[in-house]
Amino acid sequence: MSKFKEIAIALQAEKYTGLSHEAASIEINRTYISAKKAIDTLAIDQYLVMQGLWPAIYQGVSDAAVTAVGTLSKFPAIEVQYPEKLAVLDAILQTLVDDPEIPQFINTHKDYILSMGDVLMSDADQLGYKINAGDIQASREI
Repeated sequence: MSKFKEIAIALQAEKYTGLSHEAASIEINRTYISAKKAIDTLAIDQYLVMQGLWPAIYQGVSDAAVTAVGTLSKFPAIEVQYPEKLAVLDAILQTLVDDPEIPQFINTHKDYILSMGDVLMSDADQLGYKINAGDIQASREI
């Protein structure tokens, strides 16, 4: 499908009705849609170090610690934009919260790590384009 056809489909949303090409281009590029992005495991490691949690987890021998270390060392990023992968990361982090050998890892840490995947996107981001007024005009002429 062409870029302009994809934009034309997006422009069918009620929020674009009656807007000029310029106003529609501003609106379609506005970031307000909550979405997920992959979490870089290096960022998770950095967080664990900065919070003083790294030694307890990386030197831990519990199943929770071994699973967490294995996961963080095997993947450069965890693609939490996919619900099944988000669920796996959530479960791994919950085992750390529940692990009596790592009492300093609490829900606050789990929540923060999961929030690393939170982003705001625009309709244009979701389409994969930066869209200008000329693109809006061309799309409306299809």
